[in-house]
Amino acid sequence: MRQKWSPRPLDPARDRGAVRDLWELALGARWPIHGDTLAASMPLGYGLGDTEKLSGAIGFDETGAISFVMVDPSRRREGIGTALHQAAVTHLASAKPEWTLGGAHSFWRGIPDNLPDAVPFFKKLGWTMGSTVVDMTLPLAGFKVDPESLARAEAFGVKFAFATKNDADDVIAYEAREHPNWTDYFRRRFPDEPGSVLVGRDRVGDIVAALLIDLPPRHRGRWSRILGEDMAEIGCIGVAASFNGQGIGTAMTSLATAEVQRAGARVAFLAWLTRINFYARLGYKVWHSYQTATRAT
Repeated sequence: MRQKWSPRPLDPARDRGAVRDLWELALGARWPIHGDTLAASMPLGYGLGDTEKLSGAIGFDETGAISFVMVDPSRRREGIGTALHQAAVTHLASAKPEWTLGGAHSFWRGIPDNLPDAVPFFKKLGWTMGSTVVDMTLPLAGFKVDPESLARAEAFGVKFAFATKNDADDVIAYEAREHPNWTDYFRRRFPDEPGSVLVGRDRVGDIVAALLIDLPPRHRGRWSRILGEDMAEIGCIGVAASFNGQGIGTAMTSLATAEVQRAGARVAFLAWLTRINFYARLGYKVWHSYQTATRAT
């Protein structure tokens, strides 16, 4: 007879060490991660075990986005993962009508390509597999901006510059209009980090493109234990719909890549992408891919 498990809510502070130890045991060999990155991925969670040792844990947030499910390798196939999932299902009963693997707090956008056993686990629990997204990287030694891409952007009247504190309202209004899911990410850069926002403006000064740059040590890369503590991340790369297809995104990403190179980063990292060929033109290559999945409540 299968033993019944009773997961308990995780306390982010009290259980932090036990969650980190379980990660190292279950996933650390393939996905070494910093403890603060792991803790940030689980504003909500359930676990099995005490504050000294956990047999399993699940991390998620209030939107219905699950960051991870992990079980002590010596305790697999005992129903622990299923029990943890059910605890999250019960907790999230009033959340959005569709849940996702990966979300705003997550470090994965889905099931990583080197954890294939997770696919049948989630399918069995009612998840529907979706499209594939990727992370891409570029070693920066020898990288050079293609002057033709900048010239093309300028021909359409677009020029790039780093934001200032005075640009906050314009940047946030642009994101809210063109890329509403990213608005909060940009809002958090003002007023203290406006220089981490690269924007493109048209001939009349309106913002038509923007992205974020995360440089160490202020922003430690989510996978810096793998890619190096001097890695830099470029994210939320977006162009106004009316300017798509004019090379604006290519020029802006190229400039951002040159900026992180100038700042001393040895690897540039792009997360959660679908337009592989677009970034490959700049030299980026797929680092890992992820199987997205959704589940109706």
